Amino acid sequence: MKEGEAVILPKKFASYCTSGFKISPNLSVESKLNFFAPSGKTLQKNTEFLVFENDNFQVFLDGCRLNQIHRDLLDIVLYFGDNSLENKIVDNKAVRLISLYLIQKKLNYKSLNNNSWIEKKFAEVQKTLIKILEKKSGDWIKFNIVEFSQFSQKQQKYAIVFSDAFINFFATEISFCYKDYLDDLIKLNPQSKAIARYLLASSRNFQIGFENLLLKVGIEKSNISKQAFSKIKKRVLEDEENLKKLNIFFSKQKNLVNYKVLPKIKIFHPTTKKVNHFNSIGQPF
Repeated sequence: MKEGEAVILPKKFASYCTSGFKISPNLSVESKLNFFAPSGKTLQKNTEFLVFENDNFQVFLDGCRLNQIHRDLLDIVLYFGDNSLENKIVDNKAVRLISLYLIQKKLNYKSLNNNSWIEKKFAEVQKTLIKILEKKSGDWIKFNIVEFSQFSQKQQKYAIVFSDAFINFFATEISFCYKDYLDDLIKLNPQSKAIARYLLASSRNFQIGFENLLLKVGIEKSNISKQAFSKIKKRVLEDEENLKKLNIFFSKQKNLVNYKVLPKIKIFHPTTKKVNHFNSIGQPF
């Protein structure tokens, strides 16, 4: 491995559910196509709405505008949940069991009476449909991330079953693991979390303009007031010391952001050929 590059490993399709998905359950495409908004607020939607667009793709959500809180919960479940049930399920589902206590502990909640709130967040993820449309061909794919969720009052545990469509999508995309850095990431404000997740998905060191980086994670200067944009930049800069723990550094003038690949980040490239019209989604930065 060269200095400044992440460890890149092949992902074996035949065992994606029981190996690759356990090791690296985060997709680089999630950050690149803004599946999760750079905020902590949930917007309820009853119709399909656009959340991302570039020259090649459009991404729509139907249900809720998923945000960094939803991503935090999914990370905790995927990285720290018990996957022992997978071996007992005939159709090879991706399943996680996790205690309410562990979720709240990882979220740094002082109060341990947040079950109804956590249940609501899981329900929002479960009902939200993601659609990715390729402009040139008109082809699209749709999937939910979570197929089924259950809570045991006696055991104080959640069971989360991930949808087959999401797992199949996962199997053909570049994925990465930042488990060792999740505790530091969760302490950030939502905008900084979005930035960190975007940068951690990179396989190499790079530099980017601060405002351009905000645009990459879905914060468009032209869509909000000057005052609101300045406030967002200020909030991110308030996290500067915590971002340094993730090898994210600001220039002296605060107009450039440098990322140096973290030593324990692992990136997995799929060995399965993806459908041609989605080839450009999963390419590294």
